[in-house]
Amino acid sequence: MLRPLVGVAIAATRVHCLCMKRIAIIAGLAVSLTATSALALSPQPDPAVGDTHEIVVSYETSEQGSDGSSSSSSGQDAMLERVVAIGSLGLELEFDLPSDATTEERARVWKFPARVLSPSSGEMRLLNGHELEERVDRWLAAGDMTREMCGRWIFTWNAFRIECDPESVIADIEAINLLTVDLREGAAYRHPETLGSGTLSRKAGGPDGATYSVKLYVDADAVRRSRAESDVVVGEITQRPITLETALAERSRETVSGTVEVTFDVDASGNPTRRTVVTTMETFKPDGVSETARQTVTVERRVVPEPTARR
Repeated sequence: MLRPLVGVAIAATRVHCLCMKRIAIIAGLAVSLTATSALALSPQPDPAVGDTHEIVVSYETSEQGSDGSSSSSSGQDAMLERVVAIGSLGLELEFDLPSDATTEERARVWKFPARVLSPSSGEMRLLNGHELEERVDRWLAAGDMTREMCGRWIFTWNAFRIECDPESVIADIEAINLLTVDLREGAAYRHPETLGSGTLSRKAGGPDGATYSVKLYVDADAVRRSRAESDVVVGEITQRPITLETALAERSRETVSGTVEVTFDVDASGNPTRRTVVTTMETFKPDGVSETARQTVTVERRVVPEPTARR
């Protein structure tokens, strides 16, 4: 992700449960932020070198069980997107932590600043991979870790995967890109862990912008598999290994249903300024306990005024 998300209190007696919740939040953000129709670029004014946007990602989750249990968490993160060059191949963009990021925050996140080429068509390409390679080596050394630990999950104040691949930053950036969605009445829209595709409908409009939305239904099998994969990670962290096959067998006993509602807000020029994904899920467990979970993930893209944008 961007910087470590906050908002999950961890009690020693509930490490296993909260590890799973933490992993689910991280996975949920990664999944929900990558859902785009990728049919056409939203209209946008001609970019200029120095144009800067702040991208803010926030989430809220809540869980209520029929046995009286409940939990909630929230967090927010931000980064800057700046146009550094414009060429025949596309835009050269720099993604970085906010200008007020502390030295400690920068030391924890080796992926940024990252420079990418964003072509008019096709996939983004990382331009400063060698810099990221050097930073990840320093990051590993500072944490007394070696390359052999890359790809493993560990637990400190939260659960996280030791990521060492510079190219992984492309997925992080694409996850917060709101400009690749075909925002128009009737456009098809797909979302991970849902059944099929939905159709965007224009819910509101006026001189200041418009709102598009779509409602989809969760794919229970995909959700159960995602949870089983989280169970495998928890087993790795807690040193109680479990195979994916066993985890899938256990999760197959759960009955899962729910909806995913996606809303886009656009400005007067038709450029997306906010995406909100609300996932509501009901789970019935074999022991008779039911759980209702709700997660809201919001991505906002804001213009940074020029005097503030310049460093």
